Amino acid sequence: MTCPVDFLELCADKKGTYIINVALNGIVNDFAWKVSDEYGTEISSDTETPALSIDVLLSDAVLGIPAGYRGDIRRVFTVSGTYNSVLYSFNNKPYTAETNFFIKNYIGVPST
Repeated sequence: MTCPVDFLELCADKKGTYIINVALNGIVNDFAWKVSDEYGTEISSDTETPALSIDVLLSDAVLGIPAGYRGDIRRVFTVSGTYNSVLYSFNNKPYTAETNFFIKNYIGVPST
């Protein structure tokens, strides 16, 4: 049995806008997401109405890089909730999935 979540992974731009598309397989009852730094500190989170595909729009502080930091920044994107499976005959089974994305630290774009 697989997790009911698929991600499209790309790199985000510093101080830009980044959309993570989450494809949900099965009957999802609830959907929550959060973005953390690589040490687990939560930066942003929210809940969405379940659908077959959800676009999570990230911007502002989520895509910021501290002044003086050199290199790209890794962020961790986590989703969780519950879903039903007709194939395996269960309801309200919890799911969690996680992926990473990187924020490109362009030299010509000022840090936050």
